[in-house]
Amino acid sequence: LDVPVIYHGEDELATRRLILNLNLSNVHVKGPADRIPEHFIIDLSGKTPADHIAAGSLELPEGVELVTPADESLVTISESKMSQ
Repeated sequence: LDVPVIYHGEDELATRRLILNLNLSNVHVKGPADRIPEHFIIDLSGKTPADHIAAGSLELPEGVELVTPADESLVTISESKMSQ
């Protein structure tokens, strides 16, 4: 089952002149239907370009298994090259 990934904190990244590069908006999981979440939420506040957010960093409910490769990048964060 494909489950959406929701990202919170994009506004904070923008105020720090950081850019969110979205690689995946859904991850594939398997498990009992009553345990699969409607979505996953990732909080981006405080993240820096040095941070790597991979599918394997998602907290899965008991009995739910990640099918998307754990090392698959969900997002990368980069610095804006634009001057003010």
